[in-house]
Amino acid sequence: MFTAESKPYLVVTCGDKKVNTKKLGQVLNAKKVKFASIDVVKELTGFLPGGVSPVGLASSIPVFLDKSLFDYDVVFAAAGTSNSALPVAPLRLQQITDGTVIDVCS
Repeated sequence: MFTAESKPYLVVTCGDKKVNTKKLGQVLNAKKVKFASIDVVKELTGFLPGGVSPVGLASSIPVFLDKSLFDYDVVFAAAGTSNSALPVAPLRLQQITDGTVIDVCS
């Protein structure tokens, strides 16, 4: 989860990828993008970092899906803890979350 101009954003990526915050800033039209603090993540989602599920978020946090997810037939989205995962097709994950596909990983 990231924040830009005091607004939260959830970015779902492949586990071997890293979000390029400059690219994300361009997508969000924001000058400064940073990781959300543990407290902010827990307060907004009820989950700890590493376990934030993009499905069923308590608040309306915009969800972004990195395009690299679509290289796979099935991805494993976090499901509430760092030890649990939801197997799902990327297109279905996009539909469930109303996620926007972006290219922000390096």
